[in-house]
Amino acid sequence: MDEDHWRELEDSTADLIRKYSVHAVNILDVGVGMGRILDKFPQLERYGIDIAMPYLEYAKAKGIKVALSLVEDMPYERDYFDCIVCTDVLEHVFDLNLAFRNIIDVLKPGGFLIVRVPYREDLGKIFRPQLSL
Repeated sequence: MDEDHWRELEDSTADLIRKYSVHAVNILDVGVGMGRILDKFPQLERYGIDIAMPYLEYAKAKGIKVALSLVEDMPYERDYFDCIVCTDVLEHVFDLNLAFRNIIDVLKPGGFLIVRVPYREDLGKIFRPQLSL
């Protein structure tokens, strides 16, 4: 994905966080990557999980409390987060029901969940047989 498109998606997600996390104290980014979205919210207690240690090192350097974890194995307490962001992750999980259950379990009652999944993304290369030369 090109940088402009990536930035546009991040900005639209950040706008939703600003709109719905007015009274939030903490936030979890499921699939935090390099922490680009949470970097825009230094006033919040920021947490992030990802499965890529190099990305987590970037996020940690931005002051985000990170954990190396699958969504299916999240290490957080029930009803802890005021806001949870999960962008471009759910299409990669092994057990979608367990992933959602874990996300909802750690979201406080009345908290906000912001989810983004690909739309009109060309997933054909995943399903086409790979040619080996």
